[in-house]
Amino acid sequence: MVILSIIDPRLSSPSIGFLARLHQAANGNPGPLRDLINGFYSGPPVRPEVYSSGLHAATLCADIPDMPWGNAAVPLAGRKAALARAIQRIQAAASWPFPPATAGAQGVVQECQYWPPARPDPAPPDRNHIAASLLFNLLLAGGTPPDQAQRAIRRAGIIAPVTPSVDVVNWAERFAQIASPEQRLSLLEIAVQLIADGSYNAVIESNPRFGPLAFQTLQKFENGEPIPASIVISDDQYDETNAAQKVGNAY
Repeated sequence: MVILSIIDPRLSSPSIGFLARLHQAANGNPGPLRDLINGFYSGPPVRPEVYSSGLHAATLCADIPDMPWGNAAVPLAGRKAALARAIQRIQAAASWPFPPATAGAQGVVQECQYWPPARPDPAPPDRNHIAASLLFNLLLAGGTPPDQAQRAIRRAGIIAPVTPSVDVVNWAERFAQIASPEQRLSLLEIAVQLIADGSYNAVIESNPRFGPLAFQTLQKFENGEPIPASIVISDDQYDETNAAQKVGNAY
């Protein structure tokens, strides 16, 4: 399952056929599922330059600052006892239907428990830093001079340092991972306002607000109303011709 979560996260690949094999196993025919599992352990070994388990473990352990024993620099001697104390604090209801000890037996915790002490990775930038840097680099890409981009960010109410020359796609993904829904919506609204102010050219909205539409559809179903086979969430695009009128609609 761990491997499939990487190579086939939707479990829908016809060439792998995991769900079909799982159903066959549940109905008394485990052979196809066993063949799939054995297939992952066959073939030539993967070269370290392609995938290094050691580098993977070192990166994970250095990136996680709040293991039960603390960060990656904590000596090995105290880690096992710290993990045991953390497991004792877990309420049975929080891990049901599994026992609390399952939390301490999962792969990353066990791997890092015995990984040699090392220098922890620095903390990632906070949300405001990422948001300011995203806007700064987007404004530069649109031709705005750096000093004007800085003023535009301050007018938007974001007080944080900026990192120039960032990978915008990578930083946008990081912002999406750590920001609350309200913060993500706020960043798009700020971007639309910057267009209205003349500081940027355009922004494309990919609408994440499917909640109201989903509940409306459920209510129609409950009422016996016909439901179309395809329901499309409306997106939008904003440029200098419509940003000032639509800034309140951005989400």
